Amino acid sequence: MANKPTLLLIISVLFTSIFVSGACATGSSTLIFDLEPVAGDNSVHAQSIRSAEFTPLNLKLAKTTLAGEEIVWTTNITDPTDVVLNVDPGTYSVYFQFSGHRTVWEDNNNDVGYILEANETTIIPLNFNSQNKDVFADAPWRVEPNNMLPILLMVKDATDFDYDIGHISIYLDPNQDESDSVNGDILLNSTWYGICVDNYVYNLYEAGDWYNIIWLDPTEHGLNGIVYLHVVFDENGGIFDPDYDAHSHLRINIGDSPLPTLSDWYPGDTHYHSIYTDNMVEFGNPIEATRDAGKTVGLNWITITDHSFDLDSPEEIGKWQCLKDECQIHDTPEFKLIVGEEVSTYNADSDVVHFLAYNIDNFIPGNRDKPYEVDQETWHLQDVIDNVTDQGGVSYAAHPTAHPSDGEAWFLDRGNWTDADYQSTGLHGLEFWNGKTGEWEQYLNEGLDIWIDLLLSGKHIYAIGGTDAHGDFNNHYYCTGIPYVGSARDWDAAMGCIRTYIYAKDFGEDAILDSLKGGHSIMTDGPLVVFNITNEHGETAIIGDEIAGRDFSLNLQWASTSEFGNVDHIYVHRGIIGGNETEISGLSLAPANLEGNITFNDLQSYIPSDTDSYIRINATTDTGYRVYTNPIFLKKVPANITVADAVIALEMAVRGEYRADADVNDDGQVTSLDALMILQAAAGSIEIG
Repeated sequence: MANKPTLLLIISVLFTSIFVSGACATGSSTLIFDLEPVAGDNSVHAQSIRSAEFTPLNLKLAKTTLAGEEIVWTTNITDPTDVVLNVDPGTYSVYFQFSGHRTVWEDNNNDVGYILEANETTIIPLNFNSQNKDVFADAPWRVEPNNMLPILLMVKDATDFDYDIGHISIYLDPNQDESDSVNGDILLNSTWYGICVDNYVYNLYEAGDWYNIIWLDPTEHGLNGIVYLHVVFDENGGIFDPDYDAHSHLRINIGDSPLPTLSDWYPGDTHYHSIYTDNMVEFGNPIEATRDAGKTVGLNWITITDHSFDLDSPEEIGKWQCLKDECQIHDTPEFKLIVGEEVSTYNADSDVVHFLAYNIDNFIPGNRDKPYEVDQETWHLQDVIDNVTDQGGVSYAAHPTAHPSDGEAWFLDRGNWTDADYQSTGLHGLEFWNGKTGEWEQYLNEGLDIWIDLLLSGKHIYAIGGTDAHGDFNNHYYCTGIPYVGSARDWDAAMGCIRTYIYAKDFGEDAILDSLKGGHSIMTDGPLVVFNITNEHGETAIIGDEIAGRDFSLNLQWASTSEFGNVDHIYVHRGIIGGNETEISGLSLAPANLEGNITFNDLQSYIPSDTDSYIRINATTDTGYRVYTNPIFLKKVPANITVADAVIALEMAVRGEYRADADVNDDGQVTSLDALMILQAAAGSIEIG
């Protein structure tokens, strides 16, 4: 993104509320948008206004009515002169969008709205969006071979304290000591910016926000393997403006091989928060930078699932629409940005849990995570799922085993997913592998137990993995400086560190969503393992499918790289519906290599023919990485079936009759499909004609 003064807009707003007689028609209110610097004002901000090139903007005024918000006035402002507007008394919000920018900035007086009284003149101040300031760099935790490295430079929430950027310099830290001193570091790039980011400056998102992306060529600097970078923000200090430099330390793997890959399988991240998640305790990264980082890591797609309570501005002009618009702008045929939402919803116990909605066009409210909201519109889980279903979307439980802290449970009414919640109609699956932070392995194992119990109960429900990354391209960065609160992170929850591979013959958004809906996916932090099952008729089921037959064979493929280690164990699990899940030791492997495939023609000998069952697989590498597949479901074979049984089933289908033993696919009705399945099964045991 170009870093030019034309991208900076400085708006000086003075707050006043004075009675003006004769200034407007009796009974109306006057709004003044003060865009023109006051003569004689020699403040830094006033000087900046006079020296900066003005950026045109669109301004909308919305009035709160019983039916919601209604746009009552809009204009395009092309020069920095005061705007005076006469309006009816009432409660209003203001929306700004700057020319060439994609995001609307909302000023609604901390969700209260501006109450304009009759015969008064008001100059509305801009709303500062959070409490603290962060100055940092972020970059992907790994780089695909022969790729450039995008480094995000960002100043966030420089409202109460401004930040004067001078040089931003990128150093190689060959000693990997992560010291803020540059002694011994090797300078790779240094750029002069010479701008002041503060509560008057806008750059795409909110007051006090600024970002840019620098592209670094690893081959130009001879970078390979694990490298440490030290990014320094030089702040221009003064007598009354102390010099607070900021330092970020990044650990990056310059890969010598791509992510593990197999034909028609595409990796992505199913749970990611962008800049549209923005509140007092968390925020994400810009979507443009997210796309660039995702491609660099080696992903093909990502779902943007920002919090419902961060997206709750009016749909036609608010953040939800902006999120959709911006995803569309940055979406490419090679890298898909799937619009989603992490919805705060009430569970069966009326506690708050989180839920992932993919491929929805209409915003779903969920504000209970805002304890200071007066109107906390939040729906119950089944209502949310029904709405997603009506929109043709995909429904997954978000981190259902990540237990809330005592403070979250008390202050935000947070709870856990319950057994009743898992039985919700229309729920496609569970995202229980949620990054690798804190007690992630405990949560993962708890999720596996819950998922397996659901499978054994006969539910076709699927598992996916995501990171829940809030920006977080890198799994290790350290930034220091005052007045913002210095922060250190050393974890493994970077975007894409947990991946869900989906199966797609023709890659695209529809294929991604179909695979998530149908369970054609696996989840991994390293290797890739997939399988299919073929019956005696040559029909093949991929992961997530259901198949019937009498004579099954299993084809298994695996792939890893030196980055993640050799695949040392592959475990084949059989689950018997209504019974238990066990490992089929006769089919499990210890390949101790990076890639391979094998076909087992005797799978049938391990499968009961009189009970529905499933097969799923997990595998590990010798460096501790792992992968889990979704199951393939195997239908029981009806006992003593004949061609005559197929004819009877077909006659029942025509007459609309029902008999449980003829309902082979257990869908609550007898159809021609049941007759066909009976005929296929019979063909394996009797001679036809």
